[in-house]
Amino acid sequence: ESLGGRFPPRGVKVTRGSRTSVTLAVPPESTLIRALCPKGLADSELVILGVVTGGRTHTAVAGAAVHATWQVFGGASGLLTAQPWTASVTADSTGRYVLCGVPATTRLTLQADAGRERSRAVALRFGGGGAWIEERQFRSLAGPIWMEDLALAP
Repeated sequence: ESLGGRFPPRGVKVTRGSRTSVTLAVPPESTLIRALCPKGLADSELVILGVVTGGRTHTAVAGAAVHATWQVFGGASGLLTAQPWTASVTADSTGRYVLCGVPATTRLTLQADAGRERSRAVALRFGGGGAWIEERQFRSLAGPIWMEDLALAP
């Protein structure tokens, strides 16, 4: 559930005086991605999810806007162009957000806002060398699911 997947509960019969075993497992990454992003992800994309909380209250903020911004570079014949892109979503009633289809091979900035409150901008970079936060390597192998909680500041 912390990865944002919603899976049906399973009933377990418990009888007083007897022992019951339950096997718990995390679904495969492909199942999680289908639950998070019904349209799927391309090989060069990832999903970013998390919870937006209030800076003073540390409680979930329903309806907060979450924005990922990045640049796409292109051009030919020695002329380089940069086109800005933004993907935005609204946090649900529990403060959770899911951004699908974020490019996995670029540097991006992630930020949330609600009214006058705004989170700090978090710089993320994904690539062959791993995942980087604020220019510090976080882990060596970045998978297609990334969690980043955002706290609003007044």
